[in-house]
Amino acid sequence: MKSTVFCLLTLLLLVPALKAQSPDASNTQQEFRNLEKALANPDNVFRLNLSDSTLSKIPDDVFQLKNLRVLDLHNNKITKLPKKIGQLTHLEELNLSGNQLYKLPKEIAALQKLEKLSLWGNLFVRLPEQVYELKMLKVLLLSRNGLYKLSPGIANLTNLTKLNLGMNRITVLPEEIGQLKQLTYLNLSGNGLKYLPASISGWENLTFLDLNYNKIRDLPAGIGQMKNLEHLLIWNNELENVPDEIGQLTSLKKLILSENHIRNLPGAIGNLKQLNKLSLESNYFTEEDMAKLQQMLPETQIAITY
Repeated sequence: MKSTVFCLLTLLLLVPALKAQSPDASNTQQEFRNLEKALANPDNVFRLNLSDSTLSKIPDDVFQLKNLRVLDLHNNKITKLPKKIGQLTHLEELNLSGNQLYKLPKEIAALQKLEKLSLWGNLFVRLPEQVYELKMLKVLLLSRNGLYKLSPGIANLTNLTKLNLGMNRITVLPEEIGQLKQLTYLNLSGNGLKYLPASISGWENLTFLDLNYNKIRDLPAGIGQMKNLEHLLIWNNELENVPDEIGQLTSLKKLILSENHIRNLPGAIGNLKQLNKLSLESNYFTEEDMAKLQQMLPETQIAITY
């Protein structure tokens, strides 16, 4: 009996202490846009937005905000990230887009709670290896850099659901990219890709794939494994044929194949009963082809030129 009473008393004493350590929900949603105001109570600052502030570096006082969850520094003129960034170990979102960064300090690997990292519109030619150590990442935005290569280390980011690599200079994807099995969104547009690795069969959860403005000539048979794919965009490539496996994409709603070198489509295209839009402009189709397609896909809006 005494031990039971003791346990209850201990719990009663612990609950207020635990509440004191846990941030109030309303506090975690409050966003500070003024660093001076944030420093008035640094332990209760969880979101800081210093975007569009013409900063050339991150103010040193930012690193007093040890409990930061979200740090937004996009559209500044930052050229270097200080080593102190590794002190913000509670960060879940870090937005450094639209700056002048070309490298990251190794200390960024300490941000093991980071779920979203935005680096689009910078000067990276290679993704720093430390990024591949951020294993909690779910969203990685890297468009509009000068990236020409991805390391096999990309396979470490197994929690990624969204990856944007559009408008870079990537010509080859590592086979390991197929290990990103949680991906639902992938943008590879505006690169120099000539083919996709066979490992894309691992993208079974993908719903959106943008391959516009590349140099892709063939699609691997593994594309048929993307059972959840709803949007497939391959505008302005060098495709000559579409594989029969395209007919396995029964969730597909939008298929863009305009501005390629395609002369015919496989009969399996008729399996795409959910298809709302099929764009085939600037290929080599005839009026007869159009009639056949309309018969196979009577509910689909088809855009075609002869």
